[in-house]
Amino acid sequence: MTSGVRSPTLRASIALCRIAVQHSTPGTVVEVGKLDGHRKRLPATVVPIPFYDPEKTRPRS
Repeated sequence: MTSGVRSPTLRASIALCRIAVQHSTPGTVVEVGKLDGHRKRLPATVVPIPFYDPEKTRPRS
């Protein structure tokens, strides 16, 4: 994972990461390793980029 943050717009945690092409299909469930010394794994789901709005359907203020 290269970066992660809580999105106030989506009300969920989002992150960018590098992943093998065979696992990059949206909807694929993966585990993300947490580097905290305990080797924890966090569940994650591959989704299309949610903060990009190519159809411009999200209103702007």
